[in-house]
Amino acid sequence: MRAAVIAGMVGLSHGATYFASPNGKDSNAGTRDSPVQSLKACVGKLQGPGDECRLRAGRYAPGDLAVLKGVSGTADKRVVIAAAEGEEGQVVIDGSEAFSCDWKKDAQGLWACKTDAVQQLWVGGEQMTPARWPDALWNDRSVFNASRWADFWKNKPWGPFPDGTPDPIRFYDREQLVESKLDATGAIFVGVIAHMDTFAGTVVNHTAGTETFDVQLHVDRIGNSKAANSIYYLENLPAFANQKTEWAYSATEGQLWLNADEAPKDARRKVQTYALEITEAQYVTVANLTFFGTTINAHQEIDYMTWDTVVLNYPSFGKRMLGDTGVAEGTVLSMGKKADGGHLTMRNCTMFGADGPTLSFAGDYATFENNLFDSNDFCTIDSDGHSGLGGWVVDASKHVGDKATRNTFTGNGPSVAYVAGKGCQVELNYFEAEADIQNDGASVQIRSGSATKSTLSRNWALNSAKGWRLDSGSNSAFTPGETNNTIHANVALRTNGFMLKNDWNSYTNNLALWGPQNLHGGNHGDKLFRVDTSRYEGENAHSIEQGNLASSWEEPIAGVTSDKLPNVFYKEVGDELRDPDNLDFRPLPGSNASKAGAGPYAADGDVYWIPGRMGYTASVPIPRDGSLTARADADLMFLGAYACNSHTVYFGTGARNLKPVKTLKGEDNIVRLGNALAPGAQYSWRVDATDAAGVVHVGPVWHFTVRQ
Repeated sequence: MRAAVIAGMVGLSHGATYFASPNGKDSNAGTRDSPVQSLKACVGKLQGPGDECRLRAGRYAPGDLAVLKGVSGTADKRVVIAAAEGEEGQVVIDGSEAFSCDWKKDAQGLWACKTDAVQQLWVGGEQMTPARWPDALWNDRSVFNASRWADFWKNKPWGPFPDGTPDPIRFYDREQLVESKLDATGAIFVGVIAHMDTFAGTVVNHTAGTETFDVQLHVDRIGNSKAANSIYYLENLPAFANQKTEWAYSATEGQLWLNADEAPKDARRKVQTYALEITEAQYVTVANLTFFGTTINAHQEIDYMTWDTVVLNYPSFGKRMLGDTGVAEGTVLSMGKKADGGHLTMRNCTMFGADGPTLSFAGDYATFENNLFDSNDFCTIDSDGHSGLGGWVVDASKHVGDKATRNTFTGNGPSVAYVAGKGCQVELNYFEAEADIQNDGASVQIRSGSATKSTLSRNWALNSAKGWRLDSGSNSAFTPGETNNTIHANVALRTNGFMLKNDWNSYTNNLALWGPQNLHGGNHGDKLFRVDTSRYEGENAHSIEQGNLASSWEEPIAGVTSDKLPNVFYKEVGDELRDPDNLDFRPLPGSNASKAGAGPYAADGDVYWIPGRMGYTASVPIPRDGSLTARADADLMFLGAYACNSHTVYFGTGARNLKPVKTLKGEDNIVRLGNALAPGAQYSWRVDATDAAGVVHVGPVWHFTVRQ
């Protein structure tokens, strides 16, 4: 996994400390010199406030579920489950097992063997792709591309979809399946068949070369069942495995197939759902651990729980390859049905490669800070019924007081990345390449019920299907209780922009520039700054709409405008900015935007705020790494490293010719080079960060070429 691991802050315990090591024995006492072997044994020794389970470096094989139940800490004596001090980033809780097979080539040229159940497959540490039609792969992330799904005929019968879907439902493919000449009988069906919801089932009847096929679904309830924009794919037949890294498994035959150049010698399969369960336990910290192919189930009365620097690689995967088309069991951080209280914290964590629900969350006053959500949920099967939302990465919408700060969401599949709660503060988050698989949704959505005194400020949504959305409880009338929301200084670049509803809100200094491309549904960018006025008379009449920049917008312009802070709306507004293609959204000096004070940035200053997760080295270089279009007068800007207060910038004409040009302190992150860059020339640079202990974190070398 590419995310850096940073030691989380655990603090002092004042209780008993127990140790585990992969080389220990569970019959041991659990001391540093006589450690237990398993996570279960270590957690089982925790009894009360201040107690700690510390894991020594190594890979912990899958075993019985470790359970912490009814053991709580206090505000100053937390219960801790963490890596041993000095061994952070070296502890892996493994939910997979190595297995061997008597591999032989079959008539199709696939490697095949008989083996026990394979739910998820890795070779050489890389996830293999369940054999899929139309073609898409995990390793190039094309599984997140909606254009790699197939279409239905929109003018053919559609549904009905009775509750419980007791009988097979007939679907009509739009030419692609016919042209493939494949027999899809027995395949797993995954379809966005309800506008925004995705469901799975089994193809029970199909004849090669025909457009009709019957699917047995197992869905509690399907709502909003529109044929428009519905798409599907099929998986888990060996006939689909026509690309390297694809695999299929027959649970009835115990047969595994893999498309590979040679028989794998290092195959692993998922054998565990949860490694750690925590319930009815308050003031618990989990820190500095990496989970592979398994995850955490923390639920029911877990007030003040903190996850700090926890890496969850491939934490969940559905059992579709085993014939179970239900929703995958995913990571859980939840107060449960009794969601009063909470104060749950997820800080500096990574969730990568989850299939199905990324995080099942419930709780008030939660904090999500400096986390990375990367390449999760390519199937988008997040519910067995109509959610009214589609899929999500994090959903806090039924709760209050959530704070989401400096998180990065990139390359995830569901319709919504972050669903905010009532009175939320969503600030300095970075969204890029969020998918267009499901309809509706947003990078951040403030839903009806949450749209009260909520704040969305200084966030970026880049190169994604969807931008920012503020809902209300009615499509035909003013909703009195959903007001006083602030949408301020957000950037939407090559997305569908802003959708802002109701009234008595504030929309200021935002930027909506250039619409998305190649979408299968939704807003394609003709009204990127959409302050709704059409759902009822007087909608947004009292909302403040000032200082915004947009290349397309809703007319008439709604609400309270101002000559002192005017909006700057016209098609070529991008020409007012220094270099938006390279993420420099500052207005050009003397431009209309600069004179108006419009947009998220001023033309000058020593700090250029950049949202998103701060890593252990500096990141988000501006100009972008590999850019061929940097300006001759480009400034060097970057996102500083986590917990570092000094950054030294090196610059030159090649990686071996870098010289220090400036050391920046605090939040300063701009180095001005003047007009010294030659058109057509390539330059290199890096930023080394220094933390409070004086440790230097050497950054990667970035490159850019100046436009001709």
